[in-house]
Amino acid sequence: MKKTLIILSGFLLLNTIGLTSAFTIDGSTELQIFNIDNINYIINTSMDFSKINHSSNTPTDITFNNTCLFNVSAPNPTNITIIQLSSQQIRFYANTTTGNVYFNITGLQNNKQYRIDRNGTTLTTRTTDNTGTIRFNNNAWSQRYFEIYSLAEAEEETPPSSNRGADEKPETKAISNDTLILMVLILIILIIAIAIIFFK
Repeated sequence: MKKTLIILSGFLLLNTIGLTSAFTIDGSTELQIFNIDNINYIINTSMDFSKINHSSNTPTDITFNNTCLFNVSAPNPTNITIIQLSSQQIRFYANTTTGNVYFNITGLQNNKQYRIDRNGTTLTTRTTDNTGTIRFNNNAWSQRYFEIYSLAEAEEETPPSSNRGADEKPETKAISNDTLILMVLILIILIIAIAIIFFK
């Protein structure tokens, strides 16, 4: 039997069918927690969802907007705080006590390379499969901040190449007349000073 998770007056209702209109979760007013097995999916920022699904056929899956699916396997209770969900970038916090946690996330672009950062440092690079699923694991814990983003989107533009010909010399600035006169005067003063000291 399909189970649909919906929000009503701040309460989580299970085994309820039929939310069709879009709704907004406003993190400034209420905190939403979806418990799947020993994983708590937490949403405490403003995000728009048309539907959040959990099916008994896939008891460890939770799907947001029928596109982004999370399947997380952990030996201990784990909190997943979702920050951003899109086909280009997914951001979330994960926190547990210990153990190897496996992440399977669907909803990215098919057969594309993504970089996975943990606390701002690259953890690994993965290529999604034909269903847009990426898989990785983590076993170093306290709270960790994960960013998954497309390498194609993250590539920086290379600076344009110079049009200067191979035989063309770089430009040099000419010394102005005023600068030349000043240098000659300084040199004369130095010579006079040295001569005075020498003939004393």
